[in-house]
Amino acid sequence: MPVTLTRADKIRNRACGFPEEGVERGDRLLSAVIMAHSLIMNGGVGHALECLDDDELKSASDGYAYLGLPTLRPFFAAAQRLTDQLEAADDEAGLDALEVELNRDYDRQVPSDGHLTERFEAVLASRPQNFAPLDE
Repeated sequence: MPVTLTRADKIRNRACGFPEEGVERGDRLLSAVIMAHSLIMNGGVGHALECLDDDELKSASDGYAYLGLPTLRPFFAAAQRLTDQLEAADDEAGLDALEVELNRDYDRQVPSDGHLTERFEAVLASRPQNFAPLDE
């Protein structure tokens, strides 16, 4: 039996394609969060910091705030600053310890994929105009 996707499912799936043109602010911010969260789930916060450029990290931070997680904005800024300092000092043990701490802190703020899904769906319900219409 075929699965019927909700509007939220379709918008989230579209955001997984990392759209940039022809979408609204909500789509772009959701896409940035999906990219950052995927990298974090794959290799940790440090991995995301290595892979995302400054603009992508800012977009992700803005996206988390948009989804009601504003404390992740200063979290990412501090994580980047501390990581840069430890890398400059060539402090491998410090980087390893920081990575463990950053991953724990992120997990406290984003305990599951479902947590982000719930936040996205609440934003979609309250501000549907911030997401582009679906081509159906």
